[in-house]
Amino acid sequence: MNRLLVALGLCAAPAAFAQECYPTKVSFAWTQPNNVAITDDSADRWPTDATIRVAYGGSWCPEAAQFELREKDGPAVAAQVRFITPNTLVENTAQALTVIDIDPEQPLTSRKDYVLIVRPNNPSLPAFAEYYLEFRAGGSEMQPIDLNAFEGIRSVGLDGDTCGEDRPFAPVNANIPACLVSSKFRLKVEFLPLNRSELSYVVYRTSSVELDEGGNLKPETLDNTKVAIGIQPGARDITGAGIPVRPVIFDILYAPLPRRECYSVVILDEYGRERGDIENTACVDLAVPEPCPRGCMGDECMVVFPPPNLFETNAPLPGQMCGNVGLNGGDPDRPIPPVGEEPDPGAGGAGGGGDSDGGMDTADGTVGQSGGGSDGCSVSSRGASPYNLLILLPILLRRRRR
Repeated sequence: MNRLLVALGLCAAPAAFAQECYPTKVSFAWTQPNNVAITDDSADRWPTDATIRVAYGGSWCPEAAQFELREKDGPAVAAQVRFITPNTLVENTAQALTVIDIDPEQPLTSRKDYVLIVRPNNPSLPAFAEYYLEFRAGGSEMQPIDLNAFEGIRSVGLDGDTCGEDRPFAPVNANIPACLVSSKFRLKVEFLPLNRSELSYVVYRTSSVELDEGGNLKPETLDNTKVAIGIQPGARDITGAGIPVRPVIFDILYAPLPRRECYSVVILDEYGRERGDIENTACVDLAVPEPCPRGCMGDECMVVFPPPNLFETNAPLPGQMCGNVGLNGGDPDRPIPPVGEEPDPGAGGAGGGGDSDGGMDTADGTVGQSGGGSDGCSVSSRGASPYNLLILLPILLRRRRR
């Protein structure tokens, strides 16, 4: 029996509640533009047609009444709000962050100051009860994306030494029986963002395949389903030292071993569309680590890693699915234009658009970095428990990007 189902059964709760094995209260992680005072030297001057993005952790599908978007001393701004949530690869671990795309229907007025306020109903801290972001629109629209300048993923591998102090391996965690966590590896992907703060990035696992004892692929086990595992914010060089390489750290299942996994990084543009070469991948071969010698303690003189337990597996768990929201009269169902067919803001067309997939193909794995939190159970009357997500899975698989 799949241990995921066992864990879900143990997490069963009264019908009026959804059992959670991760924190449910809302914490905000990053924003685009960055959340600093308008007068700060590091403040962005936001392109007039760029999407505003806010990343948060916790169980919450916002409503229009929980947003306020307006000129700082002026009228409200009509906008479409979309949501992007990556998958979680190891059951009962912290969920990947949900990203809110706030896409004004018309371009912002150049050099005007704007205010965004988000009010979750279940904040984790008082500072998140009324999350305030102010920013200034720049003097122009977004420049075209130079895809040739984006190199994509640089590398992927274990995040550390298996014989070091902070090993990239954790054995099965059964401290809370209702929220078992499988044995897992900790991986690190690296890529170099462009010097464009208004862009975001999606980290994908593009394939996984088992290996035989000789290190050869076992084609019958190949799974080349795209699985979005995290959204990363953009970057801007404000010191002149250049953009640093971005590490992205996340957990994957220990079993089965040995196997090869491949990853890719693509750009997420102002419409939530993927840009870049998803076929540009980096791969890592995983096997049971070699034993680690250490000073003898009793009869033990070696740290030995366990053989993989094939029952410690689960399918990727999709994040919470939130429907589009229309702010201040905005159309929640405004469609995404194809690349190269964006409306001309000067002609009075809409300044952006998107569907609830944020440009992601949900059949391939609904779409940063995993949010904070610890293994443990809590009960909430609303939110996305793994059990509810399994119920929704057939619906998700039928949805396709326009």
